[in-house]
Amino acid sequence: MKKINAFFDSFNDAKVMSRGMWFYQLLAAFLGGIILGILIAPPRKMRVGCNNGNTSVHDSGCCEEDGECCCGKKED
Repeated sequence: MKKINAFFDSFNDAKVMSRGMWFYQLLAAFLGGIILGILIAPPRKMRVGCNNGNTSVHDSGCCEEDGECCCGKKED
């Protein structure tokens, strides 16, 4: 128990950090946030670059009612 109390008492001591250490901590937090955001983000159902701005995907796989696909190919 004495070791645990000594460990928690050591948190009260002030410590000096260099600019490099602050930079590396901020960099690690930023990159960790990006990676965590990628892992948690829901998947998106969209086609990027199809039909100059039409990025929606319908159940039938076509963007138009006449059977023309999003990327300009006719369906059978």
